[in-house]
Amino acid sequence: MGLDFLEDIVDEEGAAIYLIHDGGGYQERRLTEYSEELKKLTRKQVIVFSMRERDGAQLADFYNILEEQLPAIIIVRDTDELAAEWYGLDLPQPDQVVFEADQVSD
Repeated sequence: MGLDFLEDIVDEEGAAIYLIHDGGGYQERRLTEYSEELKKLTRKQVIVFSMRERDGAQLADFYNILEEQLPAIIIVRDTDELAAEWYGLDLPQPDQVVFEADQVSD
């Protein structure tokens, strides 16, 4: 798989929801709170990454996500392909993200 570089992440079966922030306090707090809302709505894997950390920087590089686009929310299939993506501070409602993740079949 292409995301084998994520050494500290145990990949669960099915689509995963990854949130990537720029490492700044505001985006980190916002995406951490947002991830908690997602976790209340789904059993899918939800992980927050920082661009200032190795895994976050490599994940953003793998999907060609630029720092100017952050924060980013991506839904990743088991095949490591993107199923859905959102960029910028105007985040979608958490139930919309969960709905999109639930539509993914690998």
